[in-house]
Amino acid sequence: MDYLGFILQYVISGVTVGSIYAIVALGFSFIFNASGVCNFAQGEFVMLGGMGMIWLSGLGVPMPLAFLLSIVIGVIAGILLERGVINPRREAGFLILFALTLAASTFFKGLARLIWGVYEHSGRVFSPEVYQFLGASISGHALWIIGGSTGIFVAIWFFLTQTLLGKAMRASTDNRVGASLVGINTQMITLLSFAISAAIGAIAGALVAPITLMSYQAGGQFLFRGYVAAGVGGFGSNLGALVAGYMLGIVEQLSAGVISPLFKDGVAFALVIILLAFKPLGFFGKA
Repeated sequence: MDYLGFILQYVISGVTVGSIYAIVALGFSFIFNASGVCNFAQGEFVMLGGMGMIWLSGLGVPMPLAFLLSIVIGVIAGILLERGVINPRREAGFLILFALTLAASTFFKGLARLIWGVYEHSGRVFSPEVYQFLGASISGHALWIIGGSTGIFVAIWFFLTQTLLGKAMRASTDNRVGASLVGINTQMITLLSFAISAAIGAIAGALVAPITLMSYQAGGQFLFRGYVAAGVGGFGSNLGALVAGYMLGIVEQLSAGVISPLFKDGVAFALVIILLAFKPLGFFGKA
């Protein structure tokens, strides 16, 4: 493999991993936009989607159906979080709601441990094919992941800008009281935002399950990097989440390949700190 192919291989790996970070960050941004809640249980939605996908496909459920059912598992978790934890305390302060989502994260971890045990699991890839491109290789499953992140971004954009329900959600975010006065059911909008955000996280988990080891503790790694990507992109910015997720993944993989795997996290997050020092609100953040 020549030097160009060597670098391109790590860029492709970075885009693949970054796509997962971007999906998690999109879930963060979506729920923050719609409800103003910083949901630290978002990583557990990823874990539940991934574990659900592995479990269902292991039972012999066809892959497409297992994929859809794993999303349903995530959506149920999102609805339980909103109805059982957030909605009864909707008027509480930001920090109270933040702490409640942390508690919910612990609950979902414990539940997953009871159902699937403490061991790590891996799933089957969607497409086993491997393609060659300018001296580098890209798997068919990686294309599914990259396409999934792009598709989710386009779907969210279309939903928020081109549908009546999406416009109602944006109105509820901008002015909750005003939206209520014109007949928008803001409580239902908040419930919907949690359900959609959970679905986004579960999709990320179902996509990444075949290329990583998944366990009841796996949500933490996706939560941390997704949160960082959301912050670098600018909280509330879907485009920023997508760009920052790709950037974080590429920097991590290039650091591991060119310098050393030991520096992967350090170099990536040092770059994040530098970027936020000059752009505290992120690339596309608003005051």
